[in-house]
Amino acid sequence: MPAGDTGPRVVGVNRTQDGSLCVMDGSRVVCCIQKERLSRRKHHWGKLGDLRDFYRNAVADLATRPIDALVECFSSDREIERLDRYDDELRATLTLAPNAKRARISHHLSHLYSVFPPSPFDEAAVMIVDGQGSPASQFDERWPGRERTPGHWREVSSFYRVDRSGRLECLDKQLWSGDEDEPVGLGMFYFLLTQAMFPGEGNEGKVMGLAPHGDPQAFGLPPLDVNGFDVTIPRAWREIVAVRPRFRYDPNDRSRFDDVANLAAAGQRAFEDALLKLSTTLYERTGLDDPPGARVSWRRPGGGIGGLTFGAVDHYDQRSPRQTFAHWDAGFIAWLRAHGHEPEYCTDLDLHEDDGLLVQHRLLLSVGHDEYWSEPMRAQVERFVAGGGNACFLGANVCWWRIHLVDDCGAMVCHQGGPRGALDHWWSPVGAARPEDSLTGVSYRHGGGWWDGPRETRGFVVQDGAHWVFDGTGLRTGDAFGANTTPPAVGYECDGAPLLAVDAARGRYALAPDAARCGTPRSFRALAVGPLDERWQELPHREGYDAGQGVHSATLGLYERGGTVFTAGSVDWAQALADGSEPAIERITRNVIERLAGVGGGAGDGSGAPPSSAPSRHR
Repeated sequence: MPAGDTGPRVVGVNRTQDGSLCVMDGSRVVCCIQKERLSRRKHHWGKLGDLRDFYRNAVADLATRPIDALVECFSSDREIERLDRYDDELRATLTLAPNAKRARISHHLSHLYSVFPPSPFDEAAVMIVDGQGSPASQFDERWPGRERTPGHWREVSSFYRVDRSGRLECLDKQLWSGDEDEPVGLGMFYFLLTQAMFPGEGNEGKVMGLAPHGDPQAFGLPPLDVNGFDVTIPRAWREIVAVRPRFRYDPNDRSRFDDVANLAAAGQRAFEDALLKLSTTLYERTGLDDPPGARVSWRRPGGGIGGLTFGAVDHYDQRSPRQTFAHWDAGFIAWLRAHGHEPEYCTDLDLHEDDGLLVQHRLLLSVGHDEYWSEPMRAQVERFVAGGGNACFLGANVCWWRIHLVDDCGAMVCHQGGPRGALDHWWSPVGAARPEDSLTGVSYRHGGGWWDGPRETRGFVVQDGAHWVFDGTGLRTGDAFGANTTPPAVGYECDGAPLLAVDAARGRYALAPDAARCGTPRSFRALAVGPLDERWQELPHREGYDAGQGVHSATLGLYERGGTVFTAGSVDWAQALADGSEPAIERITRNVIERLAGVGGGAGDGSGAPPSSAPSRHR
């Protein structure tokens, strides 16, 4: 590689983990290379002798041109205890200028210097998540708690605020005592997760690749515990990743694939959820920009129920505009009370702020167009269901966008598009990468929309007439219902499951074999399907399909995971119910609510347990 001849010669060398060398003449990069590129050994650690055996031959004048500044970094091994040997190698191999400057920086600080100076940002919040880094005795930066930390404890994560003026503020660190029975930190968690499946180093990408093929709920593993900047690993996780023969990946042994993929999916979910929490804390501590996206404030005239709404007029009911309380909620509440239920109420803000809101309830009801969900909202409902609570989604386009509540919950931020895509789509890999299917069983991307004018549908076609959902309806497999209500029960927006046609002419469909890849719970049952044809105004793109391709539908179904989750798959279910012209819709709704709330005609809850005499409580 060519040598430079202008500006001071600066050499940086990563001595141990993933050994590497960088040589600059002034601002010009002469050479930047990892040891593995020279040795042809993946993740080849640096060792004593590398300057002589590898790097000296990579730069023509590395050994002869005087070095004006030398920067070294050691990792989490014990090589730093042999500094005198490394210095001997340095003097024997390289030439230092008479007034050469030398610096040795700690591991996480080296990560920071590798990402911020080359970035386009004037200031940044920086998060370093690692298996382990330097011991506290070798830290170069000041940070809260340094004076009271034992010198042998090692950094596992570090959090900074930096800018171009030279400001470098370490906000906090998480450290590990070295006790192998009590590993901590997000990086350590992912290291242990990877080791359970793949021996050796550098296989984290394989875990990420396996994750979409598994069910993150299969083992019932808890989320990681996140408190501020500290992440601790629950015992259930420590125990399961220790059972390595069970989860060791073997491409020749298909019998273990489901277990391995399920563990990868659960680990990836736990990792990403914790990472989002750490990111939120870092944003709050730095005071830098809120998460990217458009901001909508509640503190404006007309911002409440009485405000103006946007969107096409409902062809079937122009008495109230879509997206309002009057259009969906009011009529459904009247129906509930007319049938002897005394619901309790909460708003999305209640669900976001009060993480114990659902504990004393048996059933959560969501009606209409419940499109925008924050992380805490979703987390609370998922915990509720996992703990045996039930949920009923009588709507569609549910949990389509992730939102960030800011300004003391006085505004929301949602990123719905840009050069890199929509960062706040729940399902998209460039967004949250947490398909809403795993919460509701269905998604709008498998359904579609028809907003303008009258729409034509064949209604819902029953797929499993023997299921308790259809008790008392008189419906059998293959029968259709809801085509002639006002509005049609297959609403102007629909959520579906990934389906394949068995006999499309007769309306018979089956769950796609790879539905779990889309987030569909493994226990999900498609009970009725309202197929959407090419006349629908939007049939979204999704995994493996361009827009309009594959089967799109409104899918009525349920799954069990601790509790039971039912979905109607139609934004207009409540209006079709209020229409009163289709007895089957009313009976299905009664069956679901009475069974999941444990009240009414003695159906019991979704698990088959005896009914409760407690009042029904609904969202």
